[in-house]
Amino acid sequence: MKPDILLYINPGAARYRPNLVQRIRIEAEKFGFIISPVSTAEQLVQRLEKEPPSYLGILGGDGTIHRLLPFLSEHTPPILLLPAGLGNELARSLFIPAHPISALHLLSSSQISKVWVGQIQNVLFANTAGTGIDALISLNRSFLPFPIPYLAYFLLLLPFLPSFPIRIQIDDREITGQFFWVLVGNGKYIGGGIPILPISNPCDRQLELFLLSAGSKWNILFNLPKALRGEHLSHPLIQTFPIKQAKLSLTRPTLFNIDGELYTFSGEIEIHGGIKSLRFISGFGK
Repeated sequence: MKPDILLYINPGAARYRPNLVQRIRIEAEKFGFIISPVSTAEQLVQRLEKEPPSYLGILGGDGTIHRLLPFLSEHTPPILLLPAGLGNELARSLFIPAHPISALHLLSSSQISKVWVGQIQNVLFANTAGTGIDALISLNRSFLPFPIPYLAYFLLLLPFLPSFPIRIQIDDREITGQFFWVLVGNGKYIGGGIPILPISNPCDRQLELFLLSAGSKWNILFNLPKALRGEHLSHPLIQTFPIKQAKLSLTRPTLFNIDGELYTFSGEIEIHGGIKSLRFISGFGK
């Protein structure tokens, strides 16, 4: 019997690329795999419980992974991520090729990496969770029927970017101040490939906390090229901390961008790394 791939299809990816699923099916057959498509979380859970496949394929981006996290566990078959989202940041951190057909070729190596999932309050995340400039960009992008590059939004919104007070507790250390950006990350990238957390590793059990303090916006703009190369962590307005858990104290309801999805939190916010692990077919060593 041929090995099978249960393929979860993000309806948006299928709508904008109507021939892509058929191409994936044909390409998978070349490797000796059978594709069984599903398009709802309910169908996915039923198949995983009743007929566990050899692999779970996910056609989508970071938001698709994010919405499926509550239904996945360490017992889930190895996940074959076929990037078809707006940013595909987790795929980049796992060295997965940007095109879904090219990503399918990773089946030939079967390099499996254990990826640890983080949690902010009761919300799981695979890549990043943050507030400030990142959440503001995500909010403005959600109003448009077509995508505008992340970097273009950053440049447009930077002059109007407000700072906000926050208190952060990391073990017995307390950090307070005014910030433009607070970000916790499991992966390295945001915004379509910007290595904002260049030392982060989704395969360890800790997260990276990134803080951008309020300061000169001209200085931030001047140093933007360094951020695009991942060479910005020494900037005096930036602090980073490896964490396994932390607590944020918010003075008002605050918008967060979590894996590209928007949430609002207030009061005391708890963050934890290493909540559970998932197995991904990755491009490490390729």
